[in-house]
Amino acid sequence: MIKKLEIPIFHGWLYLYQGVPFAEVGTRHNIVFDNSGSDAISSSDLDKNEVTAYIIAVEDRVSASSIAHEALHVVNYMMRDRDMVPDLNNDEWQCYLLGWIVRQCHKYLKVE
Repeated sequence: MIKKLEIPIFHGWLYLYQGVPFAEVGTRHNIVFDNSGSDAISSSDLDKNEVTAYIIAVEDRVSASSIAHEALHVVNYMMRDRDMVPDLNNDEWQCYLLGWIVRQCHKYLKVE
C-alpha cells in the first residue's frame, strides 16, 4: 500500500508505505535506510518538483508505538527543514502536526 497525502498548513507531502520492502522505498526516494530489524522507518527527501517529501514506511505488521515514534521523527524533520525551533512552552503547532500524522497513519495503515 502506498498513500501520498498533502500536508496542511506546513506544506509538503507525506508518503505512507506498508508492506513495500524498505529497499524499494529507499530507491523511490533516493534514500538508504538502515532499518536494523525495525518494523517502521522514516525519512525526508525532495521530490522531482523540489517539494519536501516525508516518508513513513512500515512492515505488514506494525505497532502503534512504532507509528508514534516515526511520526515524531517526521515532525522533527519538518522543523529542521523549515528552520523552526521547538518551544517547550508553546508546542501547540508541534502537537497539532504530530496528531495529524498519527491520525493519517491510523487511517490508512493496518496498525496492531
